[in-house]
Amino acid sequence: MSRSYNIVRPRFWAWAKEKELSAGARELALYCLTSPHTNGIGCFRLPIAYIAEDLGTVSATVRKTVSELSKIGFLHHDDSTGWVFIPGFLDHNPIANLNVGKSLMSFVEAVPRKAPFYKAFLLVIERTAERFPDGFVDRMRNGIGNGSPNGMPTHEHDHEHDHEHDAGAAEAAGEADLTDPVAEAFTLYREAAKRHSWSIPRKLDADRSKALSGILKEWGGLDGWREALGKAEASGFLTGKTPRDEAHKDWRCNLDFLTMPKKFRRLMEGGYGGDMPPPGSAPARGSWAAGQP
Repeated sequence: MSRSYNIVRPRFWAWAKEKELSAGARELALYCLTSPHTNGIGCFRLPIAYIAEDLGTVSATVRKTVSELSKIGFLHHDDSTGWVFIPGFLDHNPIANLNVGKSLMSFVEAVPRKAPFYKAFLLVIERTAERFPDGFVDRMRNGIGNGSPNGMPTHEHDHEHDHEHDAGAAEAAGEADLTDPVAEAFTLYREAAKRHSWSIPRKLDADRSKALSGILKEWGGLDGWREALGKAEASGFLTGKTPRDEAHKDWRCNLDFLTMPKKFRRLMEGGYGGDMPPPGSAPARGSWAAGQP
């Protein structure tokens, strides 16, 4: 469950000015300190897609501002797990006493050991060892857990705000884990679809998961997928900015079309980058007017 409140000290603004943060980075820093996902230890699951949804922006913009904050040491974000760590969080929101520490144990145990910042996180927790029951921090340091795949307990928290995303990317992904590259690719497509009035899929079902997985495997993962979406957004064919023949004037680009192997290959090789032939001209074989795009 998220906290009722967090402390953001007035000197935050002087710090942001000193660091010459962009407006987007200031907003993201405040969001990380006060969002419904935040907990009492400054280390919590916050996938890029969640941030983009909450701040009303797109993943590419979020990644840029995350990078800006990472460079100055404000946060560490692990894209593979979707977890974020704010090293200075407990300086502003110290653990008040042993009872509070007991209530936070499950949050500490839930941090995935495979996260690249895990050792740095444990060092911060070690500095507050007196706020936890005797031996707890030592057990964490020694990796003694309850048998989860990572050697630590798998604690399910009450992510109330996570469920609010049901109306957005999480619902559309069919409750899929947004740290999964396939689910992330699905979310990236939905963002592009909203910008260009493409068909917006309601669900990431088994067929779409299989198709996206194949594309990611063959074309360089999420980087290749982002490249493809960039090409699609620049295409007059796919955005409808160039005229189409009568039979296809109402056609809209859609996810199932883009994940067809032949169509995707054509997109990556620039096959949808040219102008459409003038209306009424004889369609070339294999062109939009000759059949499917």
